[in-house]
Amino acid sequence: MKKRATSFHAAACDPVTAERARADEALRANEERLRSVVQSMAEGLIVRDAQGIITDCNAAAEEIVGLGRDRLRGRRPEDVLTGALDADAQPVSGGRLLGDEALTTGDPQPPLTARLTRPDGTPAWVWISSAPVLDAGGRPEGVVSTMSDVTQSREAEQRLVASELATRALADEQAALRRIATLVASEAPPSAVFEQVTAEVARLLHVPSASVLRYETDLRATVVGSWRDAGLAGLPLGSSLDLAGDSVVTRVYRSGNAERIDDYSGAPGPLAEHLRALGYRSSVAAPVSVGGRLWGVLVASTTESEGMATGSERRLGDFAELVAQALSNADAYDKLAGSRARIVEAGDSERRRLERNLHDGAQQRLVSLALQLRMVEGGLEANPDRARQDLTAAREQLGHALEELRELARGIHPAILTDGGLAPALSALAHRAPLPVEIDDVPDERLPEPVEAAAYYLIAEAITNVAKHAHASHVAVSVLRDNGRVLVSVADDGVGGADPGAGSGLHGLADRVEALHGHLHVDSPPGGGTRLEARIPIG
Repeated sequence: MKKRATSFHAAACDPVTAERARADEALRANEERLRSVVQSMAEGLIVRDAQGIITDCNAAAEEIVGLGRDRLRGRRPEDVLTGALDADAQPVSGGRLLGDEALTTGDPQPPLTARLTRPDGTPAWVWISSAPVLDAGGRPEGVVSTMSDVTQSREAEQRLVASELATRALADEQAALRRIATLVASEAPPSAVFEQVTAEVARLLHVPSASVLRYETDLRATVVGSWRDAGLAGLPLGSSLDLAGDSVVTRVYRSGNAERIDDYSGAPGPLAEHLRALGYRSSVAAPVSVGGRLWGVLVASTTESEGMATGSERRLGDFAELVAQALSNADAYDKLAGSRARIVEAGDSERRRLERNLHDGAQQRLVSLALQLRMVEGGLEANPDRARQDLTAAREQLGHALEELRELARGIHPAILTDGGLAPALSALAHRAPLPVEIDDVPDERLPEPVEAAAYYLIAEAITNVAKHAHASHVAVSVLRDNGRVLVSVADDGVGGADPGAGSGLHGLADRVEALHGHLHVDSPPGGGTRLEARIPIG
């Protein structure tokens, strides 16, 4: 016991030994402080040895990669880390993520951004920088990788990029719609609008083909507008398509709504088979409605396997509305031109009728009367009695001529309408009609002259049409004043079946009403009589 105490005392008194002990103690304290700092770092830290094995990591690294130290230490990165590089989103090994090249070259590696996939499946965008640990001879004996979770900033950046792309896409879409709207407003023919719309749709939706089709009455559709990439086969302009089976064109025909097909591979029917043969994989379509009725469809198709983008139906619908507007404009222009032509023809026809009636009636009587008066003048002194008889006959001829002129004037504009208004004029019209006419209601107060004239001639022409074609037993007429409008109704109990699109009689009535910004409606079921209803603004 005494000897051991002597040895311990000697060691304690050895200055070198004591200094070494103090240095070891300071080194251990520094290592502990360093480990504490490393563990509390906000950045993740992963240490690997010369063989690339993970030897240590801090708490931040555990949280970033989603694995505890016990599952990281002693493992190679490729066994525990999976990710993809930001540049090309291609899978990359865990060793490359943590700087394998630093172990072979001894040089620090450029920082990279990668998308890691944690064991629970959640992604994390991570910034990683790796540098070698060199021994006294400058050879790499390990590598240290630091990493930061940049998921939030990366997602914010992606949202900003997506917002910019969406803004740019919206601007492109609005510009395309403005171009089409300008074309429509310029009264361009529908064929020009179809051509422009299909080209704009294909460019905007990044598809190789777009078409406008018009539905026919026999479950078929006709291609009236088409655009496609050069060298790509498609539906020829003017071709007729069978709508049997399943396609977006058929679905819109049945539903009247926007439709899409994401995969034609299993779709039945000749049109779907034809589209498959041409290489098309998917399509979206929007209905084109004119005057509240389904007219046709606007279609965009792609050959790409990923199909059409989400929301393509809505974007297509905006262009379909402009197509409908162009068709409505063209229809209105056609109707206006037809109405003007009918008005001119009616005026010419009326002038010919007046000329014929004047020539065959009053003019002949007046010519005959002039000759008769000359004869009276020549025989007045020689035979006064005969002259007196001839004057009496001339007076009768003059009376007939005046009556005929009154009838002609009544056809042009009856004096009773000008002097007395609509009620007495309609009473006189009913009195002269070839079948019973019942006048139910007529306003007591006077209406504006153009409105009175339109209502009178509408009723007069309608009664004439009933007498000629309806085989009716009576006609009911009413004229009501309602909220700034005049409602004119003419109804009969005839055979019905009047077609507003056939003949010129109903066209003439519609022209007269529409000239005053009114509207004429014809209800004429076969066997159920005919009712004409006109609404004419008083203002």
